Amino acid sequence: MVVDTLLITATITPFSSFVVLSSSVARKKQYYDALYYILKNSSFNKIIVCENSEGWGHEAFWIDLAATYNKEIEFITHNHAMSANKSKGYMECELINYAVQNSKILRQGVTCFYKLTGRLIVKNINKILSFHHEDENVFILAGLSSRDSLDTRFFKINVNLFTNYIYPYAYKICDEKGYYMEHLFHDVLNHKSQSSRYPSVKFCKQTFRCLPEVIGTSGSTGLPYNVGVLRNFIRRIIFKLGLYKV
Repeated sequence: MVVDTLLITATITPFSSFVVLSSSVARKKQYYDALYYILKNSSFNKIIVCENSEGWGHEAFWIDLAATYNKEIEFITHNHAMSANKSKGYMECELINYAVQNSKILRQGVTCFYKLTGRLIVKNINKILSFHHEDENVFILAGLSSRDSLDTRFFKINVNLFTNYIYPYAYKICDEKGYYMEHLFHDVLNHKSQSSRYPSVKFCKQTFRCLPEVIGTSGSTGLPYNVGVLRNFIRRIIFKLGLYKV
């Protein structure tokens, strides 16, 4: 049986000035709605939820619900005290790293996992999984105007790559200077070592074979990701032309 593992990152009560959607009540509802969607509709076998503010809540209910869908779920809470004054992207990397180091599921011989920003839903998630069972390090560009950055809302990554080649450089992320998590992932995966900032190692990477259909609300801007029909049609054409290739 093919096993696909998903890591969901969550911050119910944000502590970054770069977050517009700051209501913990609204954020929790979005997190819960998204997790319910994943449990009910996705073919993920194993799910890790890592939260770094007040804890997820009602874990026993979610564990029982996951079991009804034949899924294993694990909840991890990370104390953010050491990172509360860091950039939003740094805290996201720290949260992923904490999950990698502490998850029982990820210690079960898992070499790759998908990561999803927890309040979002990927409508075509199962189609994506069917394409990439055997692949690792799967991304798309953040956008046509952001060719120096990768979309880090949803991606698949090798544990070793993240632990040994991305997380050690997370301290370079600086929201105030416009160098985000998306830039770091792009630079490491594309071995941007001209300035000796990153190791000159070539990594196997793939572009998603279909455009992830992400719906939800951006925490940074408060704006919805689910754009209109016409714009989605245009994005799919652009994707088929290979312009989102990593």
